[in-house]
Amino acid sequence: MGIVPKRYSYELIKKTKDYSINIPTTDLLEAVKYCGKVSGRDVKDKFEKSRLTPVKASQISSYLIKECPVNLECKVVHTLDLEGTHTWFVGEVVAAHITKDYSKSKAIMFWPPEYRYVGDVIEK
Repeated sequence: MGIVPKRYSYELIKKTKDYSINIPTTDLLEAVKYCGKVSGRDVKDKFEKSRLTPVKASQISSYLIKECPVNLECKVVHTLDLEGTHTWFVGEVVAAHITKDYSKSKAIMFWPPEYRYVGDVIEK
């Protein structure tokens, strides 16, 4: 996971040495956009404001997102600093959770500057 050092997420991962990857679906697009625009450093409870539910992870200190059908718990095993642009946190997946009704056809990702299905642009 590549993160710009000025981001609040960077501070949290450096401190905890872990992170979660939560794969959202199309019905969560507005919450995903909100979370991407607002820093947890500036908002008291980003979960509440985005109407997402934090779930305690089984192997790491970071939280999972209940509404996401796929959650991966990762422990940092290597860090690579790219000279002031991004720091890459290479993680080992130590636990994986997937709901029975998960369909990858509804999974979304952000590939700057677009939100996409696998291969399809949803919004620019």
